[in-house]
Amino acid sequence: MNKLKYFLIVLILSLLTAILIGGIVYLISDSKLNTYKQEFQTDLDQLKDRVQELENEHTNDNTSDASQNSDANYVNDIYGFSLNFPESWNGYLAKTNEYDTYDLICFYFDNQEQPFCILQIIVYTPEQLISATILEGSILGENQEYTFVSDYDMEGTCVQFNEFQCDRSNEAADILTTFKIL
Repeated sequence: MNKLKYFLIVLILSLLTAILIGGIVYLISDSKLNTYKQEFQTDLDQLKDRVQELENEHTNDNTSDASQNSDANYVNDIYGFSLNFPESWNGYLAKTNEYDTYDLICFYFDNQEQPFCILQIIVYTPEQLISATILEGSILGENQEYTFVSDYDMEGTCVQFNEFQCDRSNEAADILTTFKIL
């Protein structure tokens, strides 16, 4: 009987010890998990804030992937030029695409089923300009770093556009006359 009693005491103490150790391990693991969760959430919040800051900086450049403009004046500090748009262009988007042989600033409206560039400015560095084919009269201006070209052609521009885009396209020639080097 003593052996059985001794065996039961050892068994109960072993079970209590296992439960106690398991509980301690769980609490430590849970505490570490919560710490990791909090650190992860803090890092995630900081990343979100940084992304928002970068988006705001990028939008302020007027050369973002698609910056919407309600202002009639477009100023591009990166390339150093400006344009004036009529009120009918409120809400236009400006998107800069960089290619090997030139950069392209596309002006368009996103609310259209055909988001074509209605007006575009092609930007060449001196090195890119050497191999470019440029039509006479299409150079808008030059500064020390870039040559600005328009490929705007009044003939046949409305073929691919809907009525709204065609109306804006008809205003492009007047907009281009406002081109200024900063």
